[in-house]
Amino acid sequence: MRLHLSVLPVFLALYLGSPALSLVGSPPPAQASAGAIAVGFSHVCTLGGDGAASCWGTNTYGQLGDGAAADRGEPASVSGGLSFQSISVGHGHACGVTADGAVHCWGRNGYGELGDGSTTNRAEPVRVAGDMTFEAVAAGTNHTCALTGDGEAYCWGLNSSAQLGVTAGTPSLEPVRVPVDTEFESITASVDHTCALAGNGRATCWGSNDMGELGDSTRALGSAQPGEVDGPRYEVLSAGSNRTCGVTGGGDAYCWGNNNYGVLGDGTEERRGGPTEVAGGHDFSTISAGGVHTCALTDDGEAYCWGLNTFGQLGDGSTDNALEPVSVAGGHTFESISAGAYGTCALTAAGEVYCWGRVAGMGGYEEGEGSMTEPTLVGGGSSSGDTGAAETADAGPDAAGNGGDRAALAAYLGSLAAQTPPRTVQPGAPGEDTRVLEPGELDGTELPPHTEADLRFMRGMIPHHAQALDMVELLRDRTSNPRLHRLALRIEISQKDEIAMMERWLRERGEDAPGGMAHHDGMMELMPGMLTPEQMAQLAEARDAEFDRLFLEFMISHHEGALVMVEALFASPGAGQGSAIYHFASDVEADQEMEIRRMRALLESGD
Repeated sequence: MRLHLSVLPVFLALYLGSPALSLVGSPPPAQASAGAIAVGFSHVCTLGGDGAASCWGTNTYGQLGDGAAADRGEPASVSGGLSFQSISVGHGHACGVTADGAVHCWGRNGYGELGDGSTTNRAEPVRVAGDMTFEAVAAGTNHTCALTGDGEAYCWGLNSSAQLGVTAGTPSLEPVRVPVDTEFESITASVDHTCALAGNGRATCWGSNDMGELGDSTRALGSAQPGEVDGPRYEVLSAGSNRTCGVTGGGDAYCWGNNNYGVLGDGTEERRGGPTEVAGGHDFSTISAGGVHTCALTDDGEAYCWGLNTFGQLGDGSTDNALEPVSVAGGHTFESISAGAYGTCALTAAGEVYCWGRVAGMGGYEEGEGSMTEPTLVGGGSSSGDTGAAETADAGPDAAGNGGDRAALAAYLGSLAAQTPPRTVQPGAPGEDTRVLEPGELDGTELPPHTEADLRFMRGMIPHHAQALDMVELLRDRTSNPRLHRLALRIEISQKDEIAMMERWLRERGEDAPGGMAHHDGMMELMPGMLTPEQMAQLAEARDAEFDRLFLEFMISHHEGALVMVEALFASPGAGQGSAIYHFASDVEADQEMEIRRMRALLESGD
């Protein structure tokens, strides 16, 4: 049973992704240094004291880096035997920095976010092109940035909103230098904006500014020119979905940008174009901006979270949203914390990993079910602060707090990853023995079952996406509005990629795929939200301001139709349960919701 994703504006998938943070020196919330943890959209990674990385969760794009494609419910070693200083987790990929400064990435590569000069997904680490050396790396949703030893910033991947620091346009498959003279010490990447922190504590941001996430409401929506954020100086910086947060040397937390569900923590839901202090008067040491929630730790290791709480990701024992910081239940003290898209994980000084909300590989995540409203010990145990009373037989060494430290976590994760990978057993015919399939034999084996509703959704969504691309094509020579051109680029990039995925999904199941992007021309019945031939002709005849208005109105209606299709999918018995279609439909829902809000804002502004 699905947790009613359709009734909340889920900014938790493609556009939320999993903001990844990268800080040099202080362990960052979403970049794992030795013994720390990083939560992504649908996978989690940890880094042992020996530099060995382990990941678990969804593995659709190879984002676990173990050379396979199977999802995992427990840590598996990243292939290649590399020793990392730090790793950073993005939406469908991850990257790590080795001791010699080489950056290796793995997972999704549809927009060149792995930086190896290709758009081929990688199930094992590949080195970023150019033989450059870096000190830190930050994996965003569909782009990645890194800092050299001299503090220069380089970025690669999707560039729909100038998040690479250069003029918005086609993705870059290799690193490009951010043209600014500032010497940075840390960097953080989110959905479509990037921020970096200089040694003097000044924050500099570039990319999308739709919600004020660059800290200056006067700047363009897609600003390729990095600019300093007015206000305090920070020691920690974290970019989340359409917002940014930082912590000053005095422990004060500030956030700016989108404030839906109170994700800025200032007691309101008002969007902020500049830094606004988080309410509550807490002295924080670090902060992690996730999907639509934010978490922070005090100097004493107490955890607080605020924002959306549908899945219990605030950890306070409820599912009530919070406009101000609320204390995480259980009385734990943590060393590091990472807010992902659906949930949160944190690490204690004793090396225990606790998670809450919906976290990949736990609590029925893959089936769209399950949530934990209080910290739950990974590997089994109690959420009580008295960890000595926990059931710890399966939780690894020192899980009960018996003198363990980060090395205990590293050793435990290493032992789990070193175990034999999950086996696939093929039942024998009557009178014959079963046998274990080798990894290479898995190709061509039976895929998870699908329903007629699944087929109807995929077949209908292809022409639906295709018409959106036709509308984008009309825009090219009918308006000079730069905001619409940036919006169109985002739509074009995401929906072309999704059409290819849907066609592949159908082919793999022996089903006919609609005839690509031209299929809708001969459809007898339009999918929800699709324009009639008369409306398409009306749009084609319009120009300038009239075209802008019609394009936004029609595209909003078009996107709303996609939400109706997602709702119908999940309302159908047994539909939308396979991992691939569940994540895709949730991605579509989050993507369309976000774009609808952007387009409505443009209509209201009259620009």
